[in-house]
Amino acid sequence: MFFGLFPRLTLSSGAIIRWHIVKNHLVWLGDNGKSAWRCLDVGCGRGEYVLEMARRFSSVQLVLGMDEMGRHSVGRFLPVPYNLRTRVRLMEAGFSPELAAPHGTFDGALCIDVLEHIDRDEGFLSGLASVMSSEGRILIHVPARGQRHPLPGVWRKYLRQIEQGTDQHVREGYEREELVGLLRRAGWSVQTIQPTFGWCAAVWTDLDATLAEAGSATMPLRIALLPLTILGGWLSRYLRPRSGNGWLVLAERNPFAVSDQQQAPGSSIERNKA
Repeated sequence: MFFGLFPRLTLSSGAIIRWHIVKNHLVWLGDNGKSAWRCLDVGCGRGEYVLEMARRFSSVQLVLGMDEMGRHSVGRFLPVPYNLRTRVRLMEAGFSPELAAPHGTFDGALCIDVLEHIDRDEGFLSGLASVMSSEGRILIHVPARGQRHPLPGVWRKYLRQIEQGTDQHVREGYEREELVGLLRRAGWSVQTIQPTFGWCAAVWTDLDATLAEAGSATMPLRIALLPLTILGGWLSRYLRPRSGNGWLVLAERNPFAVSDQQQAPGSSIERNKA
């Protein structure tokens, strides 16, 4: 994975910045005091975070990644290195408790830019909680609601796609209290919630999106800017914006919570980590 600088051959600045933010907090899932633990990545995309978890934590017994690969041109799963094959499983399917349960109870879960794609997000999170151990942990990243975009055209296009149903998102994102309440009702206790993608990251990702929209003619420029994108992603591990276009959440399973909504049988996700 290119020495950990970016997850795969992608020129999406948002994906690279998010990669560094999430990587910096994976220790939340691994620092659980267990000598053999299990992790679930729902909406795992091509499996970048799945492979990173297996590489990084020798104590992880199994990392299961689930995604509906063919629905939105996500592509194929990344090849699993030989030395990780006994600890990594990639399943081409949307998440449901019925599909995940045969693989055992999980101690950690990743849910990276997934919830904004889910109509019944509370039921989805309740389903996740049902396959977790009583002390299970989850790391979530989602877009924020009320985003700031320095290039208005990017924002107008995004909202138009949501309104017309041509984008994968079913909602813009979440406000802070809305997200905390949603997780609480679904059986999770939020430990930390912090903004991501502050103003500088918003400028950079809007610029990259505008260049990408212009087509292949801008590819040399995007390649030339890639080192700066990687540097910005690395710095995002340490820079904490006061507000931003995303939320990073660390939460723990609350075994005493009762959800207001039952998990719908066979509920699933479909997504694309650009």
